[in-house]
Amino acid sequence: MTKEIVAALDRARPVTCVRITGGAFRAPLRRRAVGAMIDRPAVFVSGSEGTALGAAALGPHALGRAPDLAAAPSLLGPA
Repeated sequence: MTKEIVAALDRARPVTCVRITGGAFRAPLRRRAVGAMIDRPAVFVSGSEGTALGAAALGPHALGRAPDLAAAPSLLGPA
């Protein structure tokens, strides 16, 4: 299912890597397995705020206040 989701996202905008979080993905083997499954790098985001930060970044991006999704977290203010 994950590969199909990434393929669907690719049709809207190319997905160059996937950021993942959680204890299971601290193991490099699991990150490589996910990366192989979706044919893209899977980058581990340390810290427990990774998922919340990603969700919060979608707001400014969806509202057109960020030039791209990568720039959106910088608009959220200090942690």
